[in-house]
This record gives sequence, C-alpha cells and structure tokens, in this order.
Amino acid sequence: MRSRLPAVFLAALLPATSFAVPVTYEFTGQITGAGGRSPPEGQEFVPILPFGTEFTASFTYDDAALPGYEGEGWRIYTDPVTAASVSFGSGGSLGIYHLGAPMNGGESSRVALLNDMSFDGTTLFDELDIVAMLGNQPGDSAWLQRWMSFGTWDPTALQLNGEETLADPLPLGPDPSVFHQFTFGYSLWDETGRPIDQATVSSQEVLVRRVTSVPEPGTWSMFLSGLAGIWLVSRRRAPLAR
Repeated sequence: MRSRLPAVFLAALLPATSFAVPVTYEFTGQITGAGGRSPPEGQEFVPILPFGTEFTASFTYDDAALPGYEGEGWRIYTDPVTAASVSFGSGGSLGIYHLGAPMNGGESSRVALLNDMSFDGTTLFDELDIVAMLGNQPGDSAWLQRWMSFGTWDPTALQLNGEETLADPLPLGPDPSVFHQFTFGYSLWDETGRPIDQATVSSQEVLVRRVTSVPEPGTWSMFLSGLAGIWLVSRRRAPLAR
C-alpha cells in the first residue's frame, strides 16, 4: 500500500495540470486615431505615427491565471500576460516593442472582465480590457513608459454573463454594437513625478484572432506523470510462484 502512495499523488495532479495552457491573441489593423498634448499655438498637431500605419500586435497569457481582485460581476487579473508585442510598418520599420517592466515597479499587465457595470445606476454595460507595459528603446528617457492596450465596450450588456474567466475565450465577437479599440502610447514624467508629455495612437478597425496554443513542456511532463500514476495504481501484482 505504501508503495502506491506516490502513484496516487501523481494521479491526483493530472486534472490540475493538464489544462493550463498559454493562450495568444493576435491583432492587426491600421492607425485611425491619435491623441496627445496640444502643440503650441500656431503649430499643427503631429501624431507619433502616421494615420494609416499598419500594425501587428499580440498578447499571451496563461489561461489558469487567477484574478487578483474579484467582486460581483467583475474580475481583474494582475500580471497575467506572459508575452506581448506590437510592430508598426512593414517588417517593423516604424518600431517593434515587447513586454517590459513597468517604470515604477508596479504591474506589468492587467486583464479586466466587467459584467453589468453602470455609470448612472441604470444603464448597464460590459467591458474587457487588456493592458501591457512595454520595454523602452535605446535612447529613451528613464522616466518614459510605453504601453499598449485592447478594449471592448458593449452598451447592450450582453457580451459577458459574469462567470467568465481567462479559461474561456475572450468576448471578441463581431457584434457591430460592441465598440473595440487598440491603443499604443507613452507617458513621460520629470524627476519629481510631474507628467510633462504623453501621446497615443489607436485603431477601431482591428482584426482579432485566437492563436491555437499547446501545453508547455512542463505541463506535458506533469500530464505524462499523471498517466503513469494512474497506470501504477491500476496494476495488479502477479502472485508469487510457489
């Protein structure tokens, strides 16, 4: 009986380990909007990237991540994103950025699922937000932080039911009533923490697809260990020869 205890333990691990997989969503589109600090009087506002610039971006997260904050109808996941990138222009000619550490040591990423929220107590809406901090480029100020985000806002409150987790497909259906937007930008502070500059570019014409993922090598190892444990538990010791 004692020799079977490790096998029982390994078998118990099987359902807990075989379904945690990295999930990746890819986003493609063109820059259609821009924002930032107003230029001096008489000067034209110039976006940080030209309108029409093509981009490709992606977010990857572990679907077994647990929410850091949770309440009735909402779940917020802190640091669930394990990889993120965005590329602008043909072959990244206008910049390539990847997931990086936040400037102040806080969260590097966040995913929020909000169901039946309300600003005025009557009108309900659903919302999804993914945000990731990006690493700086050579020559960037130490007080500059780049980031990218993707969000949807559903004024019909039919996008979520309040039970979704990261193990479920993200609510990114083609419903025309659902507003969605991809945004890339930066913020710049001085040494006292005073904001001195910020700018964004965005697109509301984004194509999204979920990339099929497979379990990581460590997950496969645990999966096979679980199978081996089940086999050991089910074995019957052959009778001793007389």
